[in-house]
Amino acid sequence: MSFNKYIDFYFEFKQTELKKSSLHKYKGILNNYIYPYFGGLTPKEANNMHNIRQFLLSLNDMSLKGTLSSKTIKDIIMILGGCLQEAFYDEQIEKNNITLLRSIKAIKPNINPFARHEVKLLLQNSTGWFNVFLSIAFYTGMRTGEILALHTRDIDLDNSIIHVNKTRGKFGVSTPKTISSIRDIPTFKPLKIILIDYLKTHDNEYLFVNQYSNPFNSSKNINLRYFRPLLKLCGLSYRRLYETRHTFATNMLESGKFSVNEIARFMGHSNTQMIFNRYTAYIESEKRKNKNSVDIYS
Repeated sequence: MSFNKYIDFYFEFKQTELKKSSLHKYKGILNNYIYPYFGGLTPKEANNMHNIRQFLLSLNDMSLKGTLSSKTIKDIIMILGGCLQEAFYDEQIEKNNITLLRSIKAIKPNINPFARHEVKLLLQNSTGWFNVFLSIAFYTGMRTGEILALHTRDIDLDNSIIHVNKTRGKFGVSTPKTISSIRDIPTFKPLKIILIDYLKTHDNEYLFVNQYSNPFNSSKNINLRYFRPLLKLCGLSYRRLYETRHTFATNMLESGKFSVNEIARFMGHSNTQMIFNRYTAYIESEKRKNKNSVDIYS
């Protein structure tokens, strides 16, 4: 019996519990890594520790060449383990050898937040809807997909709040990344002024739409057509659009105006662990709390 059967079983089962975006990632990993290496083997051969080690060595080689991240390797091993577990349930193997491996810690890419003067430069040189988009990103720390999913009704100007309850990507609208990602974020005065002016002439259900009045489905187009040219215009080196989120976190911490708990809540984290893990160098300033100002980039 071919191990293909259990790869198929695993993917079929996952279709009932994963969002479209995650399912797309799983399918890519199965097609690009699991099927080519293990598909033609028997379940026992696929579970052979020598074969698993050789597979891991090939992944490690790709990691050293910079073509595969540690996070993706971790996902590949998890998915392979799930396929082997299907064979275990069917009594084709006596144990799942993936469970004997040491856990692999995913290495996060280094953050590279924008300095305050760079934020001002980007906002001063952006126009129209993209200026509003960047303002929300820098003043709320929202994920790109969360910003793209915003409806005009999510902007509560009376209470100075943005309601975050969905995300948008290449497969359309879906639920946020985690339960804690459903949250209300305060609109600080500089952002509120921008939103008031923008909404005076905006009549679309979505806050941001393309030239065809349709919502954006991916940050890729925004990054290529708007963000990269803006960086070049401002004379700044390339950084990911996601760095706007890191910029919000680091400037909030450096300002000393908000606690780590408050910042974690604004960013949609269930606890402060992520903040402490990623932004340790910026937390010292929390001791200098002074909430008289609400412009974190002043």
